[in-house]
Parts: sequence; structure tokens; C-alpha cells
Amino acid sequence: MSLLLTLGTVFLILVSLFLILIVLMQRASANSGMGSTLGGGFSESTFGAATTHIFTRWTVYAAVLFFLITFGLYLGHLKQNQQDTLEQVLPRFEAASGEEVPVDVPTTEATAAITENQESE
Repeated sequence: MSLLLTLGTVFLILVSLFLILIVLMQRASANSGMGSTLGGGFSESTFGAATTHIFTRWTVYAAVLFFLITFGLYLGHLKQNQQDTLEQVLPRFEAASGEEVPVDVPTTEATAAITENQESE
């Protein structure tokens, strides 16, 4: 399980870097900022009209993949923590020889009264 979480984390880092690269490669809108000052058609004629659609599509794919990997890693860490907790708790309830092992349970007034009644009988 630990190996899968490590590989997932490495893959998440690679997808994150790819997403950053794709976002930085996109050019600004032709109607805003310096693009409109220099002439909106100049950037489209230089890079091609379909470039915006390709970058937008890959940005969406990378973002969806990023969130799916992140959610999968979250579920993996929950599962690992649950298994670690069970491995820590179960040995306290059963000994290897089959005898009961005393468990330190904080006593309340109700449990103290029950144990006193059982001892007095």
C-alpha cells in the first residue's frame, strides 16, 4: 500500500508540473491586455487558430487527472491509517496464547459500580 501511495504521489507531482506548463503556455485573450494593444489577430496568425483549443482541452484533462489522483491518494491514506489503527488496537484485545490481555479502559462511575457489584457477589 505504501508503494502505491509513493508512486501516486510521484505521478501527482508530474501531473502538477504538466498542468503548470500547459497553463503558462496558453496565450492571453485577444481582447484583453497587451494582446489587444498589439492587434488581436497577430497572435492567432503566429501560433495558429487551433492552438487555443488544444491547450484548453489539455488543461481540462490535466486538471481532471489532478483531482482524480488527489482523491485517490486521499482514500489510500485513509485506508492506510485505518489499517495502522487496527494493527495497534487488536493485539491489546487478544494475546498470542489465547488468554485475555487486560485493556486499560478509563472507568466511569457506572463501570465502577458494576465492577463493585460483581466483586461483592
